[in-house]
Amino acid sequence: MPKLKSANELEQLRQKIKSERATTKPCVSICSGTGCRACGSENVYQAFVDELKKNKLQDKVDIRTTGCQGFCERASVVVIFPDEIFYLNEIGGPGLSGCHQDSQHC
Repeated sequence: MPKLKSANELEQLRQKIKSERATTKPCVSICSGTGCRACGSENVYQAFVDELKKNKLQDKVDIRTTGCQGFCERASVVVIFPDEIFYLNEIGGPGLSGCHQDSQHC
């Protein structure tokens, strides 16, 4: 990818990426910022990957890790698009238990 030389080039790239994205395809977005990683977001990511494979949905649902989403005190943060369903440390089950139950640091 060539180096972007201006804010305009960045905006053009952003618009190109957005236009190529399937807006109706579900996408699980998992925060991978420092606070969420400390609270087990890697386990949350892996649990989603495992469930998608188990249910043969890996081609129908995208899964992505992101940078900090700004809710570190409520880690781990998960947003499901396109409906923008927002989860803050409320996901339970094996591999998905919240940091707040296990640590005083989050």
